Amino acid sequence: MIDRNSKKQDLAWKFITFITNSESDLFMAENGNGPIRTSTFQNPKFISMYGGVDHADVARDLSNRLRPIRPVPGIAQAWDIISVELGNALTQKKTAQKAMDDAAEQINKAMKQ
Repeated sequence: MIDRNSKKQDLAWKFITFITNSESDLFMAENGNGPIRTSTFQNPKFISMYGGVDHADVARDLSNRLRPIRPVPGIAQAWDIISVELGNALTQKKTAQKAMDDAAEQINKAMKQ
């Protein structure tokens, strides 16, 4: 989605077109990202990366079932809180239970604002 107030809508559209074209998608898939185009799953180069297994049927099935995630107010802040508290648990600054309890408390508080 390009902001309608953007002063560089043409450049934004060119970037979107570039980043989502089949060549870019294959390049990104070769470098560890999952393809965003079902056609990439059928690309012989992609198939050869996975031992000759054609994943196109699975990709088509998933793409038909997936629905876009609608923006949720405060989700970015919630993810930030979860990241910090997960780090606290992993570095043993807090127990996992305490970290997640603290995350829940902070998120609930942020959602009420």
